[in-house]
Amino acid sequence: MKEIIILSIEKRFPDNKIRKILIWCIQKLLPEFFITWVYTLFVKPIKYIRYPFLIFWNKDISKVFSKIHKTNFWNSHESVSGLGSERDATRHTKREIIKIIKKYGITSIVDIPCGDCNRIDPEDLGVKYIWADIVKEVIESNISKFDGKIDFRVLDLTKDPLPKVDLILCRECLQHLSMDNIKKALKNIKKSWAQYLLVTSHKHWKNININNGNFFTIDLEKPPFSLWTPIEEIEEIDSNSRAIRSHKQYLYLYEVSEINF
Repeated sequence: MKEIIILSIEKRFPDNKIRKILIWCIQKLLPEFFITWVYTLFVKPIKYIRYPFLIFWNKDISKVFSKIHKTNFWNSHESVSGLGSERDATRHTKREIIKIIKKYGITSIVDIPCGDCNRIDPEDLGVKYIWADIVKEVIESNISKFDGKIDFRVLDLTKDPLPKVDLILCRECLQHLSMDNIKKALKNIKKSWAQYLLVTSHKHWKNININNGNFFTIDLEKPPFSLWTPIEEIEEIDSNSRAIRSHKQYLYLYEVSEINF
């Protein structure tokens, strides 16, 4: 529960000093049972009154994420895909992805979910690049913005056949899905023709079930996923002060054939 409150503070307080003080108070001074009580009685009802789609459309993930994009739910001034998709937040990550591309001889990538394509310029990577997202309106907007020069596709990671590529890039996706849909997504990835998966994970956090569209700090090495130790990991470093995280976030590289799920 603390991680949910901390994420909310990170979104709403751009001033780094205020944010650090609030996060320190929550982590060090307030017991878990008190935070859970306050969240259940006051914060959660207000959140669902403001964003009812998190409850009523929960099972239709395309509707949930369509509404998230339309309302700029993650409060970014640069990208409707959230603070983590802002350019300053992904500059280091892009450099590290380029290293992996060269090291493993990657020639093709599908980026799913791609959101509004703010975080990466495919031209910088030098590979065949496919953008995919579950939100049809976002893909249509991207096609218009890029004048049809890039391969965009509407795909549901939990069930649609994925393109035959060397690498599936799945950044900041699974931690916004229910446990059931995460399992479906991993099984669907396992069925794909891809050789590698580069996916977001955290360390030393407990996995919890959420409504689609919410957030938790997913740890793919812990149950119920219990994936093997990744062959590579990228620690994501935000140079954007608005997106500084209280929890470290990583991209784990797996061989798809070795994912035991």
